[in-house]
Parts: sequence; structure tokens; C-alpha cells
Amino acid sequence: MRKITLIMLLVLPFFLVGCFGSSEDELYDWLKAERKKAAPSVNKSPEPISFVPQPYDQTSGVEPFNTQKLLSILRQETTQSASSSKLFNAENSRRKEPLEAIPLDSLSMVGTLFKNGQQVALIKSGDKLF
Repeated sequence: MRKITLIMLLVLPFFLVGCFGSSEDELYDWLKAERKKAAPSVNKSPEPISFVPQPYDQTSGVEPFNTQKLLSILRQETTQSASSSKLFNAENSRRKEPLEAIPLDSLSMVGTLFKNGQQVALIKSGDKLF
């Protein structure tokens, strides 16, 4: 038994040297190689479009607040309104619904119902529910 312990005492330092003898150089080399592989690829962004200012020449254009221009537009609208006056007359002569007399900002939707298979909104205005 003494021989076995003597052999173990002689072999044990070799095992211990094997554990302490490894260096971290291999690990660092591997990390450097992986970092080189994982380098981000940056796409080049397109060049910005350059803004070219145009000179303003007020003599060539029409003045925006010219009364003649406004009058010509009003004349065009009156000629067009004569053809569409039938539509306005029909709209004005129809029977008005109760909610049309109430301002929109005083109306609020409180729910919906199904009446005869059709969805109907519940609108509240003051104390009244429509």
C-alpha cells in the first residue's frame, strides 16, 4: 500500500501541472476571430436631395389678394350655382329631422340597438334621447 501512495504522490504533481498549465490565449484568439466575423455591415445611405431655391418674381404672377381675381371667382360661382340651385331648393324644401336643429357639439352617442334587424344609434342631447 505504501507503494501505491508513493506512486500517487509522484503522479499527482503531473496532473496538477496539467490543470494549471493551460492558458487563456486560445480563448482570446477565438474571441478575436469571432468578433471579426460578427463585424456589422453598414449600408451606405443615399445622398440627400439638394434643395434648389427658386427665385420669386412678383411681376410675372397674379397678386394673390387682387380684387379682380376675387370678383372673377365669385362670378364663376354664381353661374355654377344657378345650375345647382335646383339641388339647394330640394334640400331646403324637405322636412327636417329633429336632430338637424341641434348643434353637433351638444350631441353624444351613448349606445346602439338593433331595431327590425337594423343597427340604430342612441344619441343624447341634454335630457333627450334619440
